[in-house]
Amino acid sequence: MARKINRNYSINYVRGIIKISREYERRAGEIDSTEYKELMTLRKDHPGMTIERKTINRKRPGQVRISYVAMETYIGCLQNKEKKFQDYENVRKMSAVQRSPYNYVRKWFQDTFPDFRKSPMFDQEGLAVVPEKEVIMMVIPNENDAA
Repeated sequence: MARKINRNYSINYVRGIIKISREYERRAGEIDSTEYKELMTLRKDHPGMTIERKTINRKRPGQVRISYVAMETYIGCLQNKEKKFQDYENVRKMSAVQRSPYNYVRKWFQDTFPDFRKSPMFDQEGLAVVPEKEVIMMVIPNENDAA
């Protein structure tokens, strides 16, 4: 068995590490507590192992927060900004019924402009020329068009 996992601590026998939670570390700091006695037993049973506090990485890898303002600014620098801005507005409208409107818009933006974080090339007019993926989307007619 390479690993033993408990809610408050985990033992990795291969790496020689005992990882403890922050709350467990706080309670183990109180002499005569159950956690203190348990940690002393662990140290006695595994003298060569190091004890580390567990860290939680709250940011998921690959997930980038892009503000609506940054998206609009980026679209405003493109060659065909009128069409792209209309597409962006349609996606914003469609996102209103989604469980997470921001994630819906962000996903569309990242799918449409995969090279958003890379430096773009500019044409003679100073507008950005960026490669983009073709994304199929539904067009929502304006309320004024229906009349």
